[in-house]
Amino acid sequence: MSHVTEGQLREIIALKAYRDPVFRRQLLINPKAMVESIIGTSLGNVRINIVEDTETDITMVIPPVAFDELPLH
Repeated sequence: MSHVTEGQLREIIALKAYRDPVFRRQLLINPKAMVESIIGTSLGNVRINIVEDTETDITMVIPPVAFDELPLH
């Protein structure tokens, strides 16, 4: 796959998981392998977390705090 942004990759994966129940199950079982299969390359030491929202559970992701912005005491 040609270079895509993280946002585009999220959209691709979400749509594929919505349309393909087999892919969705495999994505929940082994997310890193499934993402690597889409992008066509190894992610090395990067971890991938996939969480399925339900009617009573909603997942929100916040951006990381830059290291130099951490309050040090």
